[in-house]
Amino acid sequence: MRTIVVFALLMASVFAARAQNVVRDGGVFRGYVDTTAQILGGTVDLHIYAAPGSVLHWNDSISSAVEVAVKSDSSKPGIHLIRTLLLLDTGLVTLPICTAEYQGQRYDMEPQQVKVGLLSSDSEDVAPDRPLEEVPFKLWWWMIHYWMYFAAGIAGLLLALLLRRYLKTRKNTVAEAPVAPPRNYYLEAVDGLLELKEQRLWEQDEKAFYVALGDLVRIYLSQRTGLPLSEQTTSESMAMLHGRWTGNQLDAYSYIMMRADIVKFARGSMDVSEHLDCLERAGRLIAEFKLNEDAA
Repeated sequence: MRTIVVFALLMASVFAARAQNVVRDGGVFRGYVDTTAQILGGTVDLHIYAAPGSVLHWNDSISSAVEVAVKSDSSKPGIHLIRTLLLLDTGLVTLPICTAEYQGQRYDMEPQQVKVGLLSSDSEDVAPDRPLEEVPFKLWWWMIHYWMYFAAGIAGLLLALLLRRYLKTRKNTVAEAPVAPPRNYYLEAVDGLLELKEQRLWEQDEKAFYVALGDLVRIYLSQRTGLPLSEQTTSESMAMLHGRWTGNQLDAYSYIMMRADIVKFARGSMDVSEHLDCLERAGRLIAEFKLNEDAA
């Protein structure tokens, strides 16, 4: 007897605990139907809302309604399920029951019911059809009814005229872009040497002076000979130019570039006489290649 009582108490506590685990919270799980009254053979939409991550359980053990369509609405966060049910019986029909599991807790909702009835067989006498009344055409009424189309057409026409006028004016006023004259590398080199000498840049920044001088010589000689002197080191240039230039040309180029490398990379320093000598050698080297170009 004592064993039976203990077992009964345990079973009661289990059922009580399970009953307590089922709650209702509209913020987590809820449902509704789009109508509570419908005719036999009509349809009703059952909407179910549940929090994200919920697991739904359905009890479809009913014969008075059958599912004909189901879809999900993902426009809002969470679960929004819409079941379309066909009503097959009259009276108060209870729709399929749904529960949700969310974060270890079970939630349910109020049973959704729909009152289903038959179409009434009693029909009132239908009044006889009256003849159509002829309405006279009035232009003003017609224009008022379609005024938006008139306004859109006029606006489009004005826009097309303005665009045509703008394009025509632009075509007449835009002058042909002037063609830039060809670049004179020789004059640029000569003017650059003269400017370096007059400004005496070595007195303010000796490194900047040799950077400018080296770039000036390399750019002109690269353009004149077609060799990539501006992309090579001094040693690479000397190895490439060996056998192509005369000994004097190689000596002048080496003299300028070696001193530029010492100042730029080895942080060396030259005196004024070497600065002027580099300018003079650069001038002779550029002039010599210009003479060769004119002779060719």
